[in-house]
Amino acid sequence: MLDEQIKLLLQIEHNTISLSSFVQGCLVSELHRSLLHQYKQYLALNPERIPQNSAVTQFAEALSKAWSEYNNPRAVVIVVVQTEERNMSDQQWLCKTLKERYPFESCKMPLIVHFFIYE
Repeated sequence: MLDEQIKLLLQIEHNTISLSSFVQGCLVSELHRSLLHQYKQYLALNPERIPQNSAVTQFAEALSKAWSEYNNPRAVVIVVVQTEERNMSDQQWLCKTLKERYPFESCKMPLIVHFFIYE
């Protein structure tokens, strides 16, 4: 984000709690297309009419653009995950897409809350 007062780009954060929604949406589109191909003689439906769902690649592209705007080749995209995550496959798909398509480092790190006491 651009800080208007100091005219510098600062840390960008994007909440991916709803990440599973668009990952699953991509998978459901592929499932429907596959089932229609498999059973097209019984259903008489055209599998090519199922719209493409590219939400994961679009999200990865948005992260890539944010990384580019930060303008620091040493910057890293960090996907923060819960320590006992049950939906890790959704996050893994995003991380895989980032790694395959973009030149920057990305990694998953657990969410750990630290408390500091200042006196």
